[in-house]
Amino acid sequence: MTRARNYSFPTLARSPASTARRGTPPFQDRHDEAVLRRVLGGPEVMREQYEHLAELAARDHVTVQILPLNQPVYRCGQNFILMEFEPPLPTVVSVDGFSSVNVTDKDTEIWAYRRRFDAMRSEAGRPRETPEFLK
Repeated sequence: MTRARNYSFPTLARSPASTARRGTPPFQDRHDEAVLRRVLGGPEVMREQYEHLAELAARDHVTVQILPLNQPVYRCGQNFILMEFEPPLPTVVSVDGFSSVNVTDKDTEIWAYRRRFDAMRSEAGRPRETPEFLK
């Protein structure tokens, strides 16, 4: 089973069709509240983004969490995707840079980004709080 983990906004790495199939791997997503409050494209675009996140959060295999502004929590400062595959495929991390994307399967890099992801997961709001936040 493939597990994709994402920390980015405003788009997600899965289309609605791919996340609706049975047997789709778990997908975990973290968003900093600051980027969710930053207005991009006007009220209609923001409403559509929030509705999309709420729709995804309602799916059984998707977890969406918000890193709250009013609490001291770990924030990575980089968008990254950590993808875990079943053997023989390696786990890989994709990190967004200013003008490029770096993809690696180096154990030390995977370990470092997994720690970042786990820190954000443990300090973010609970998944059941996400729909209320997005209203």
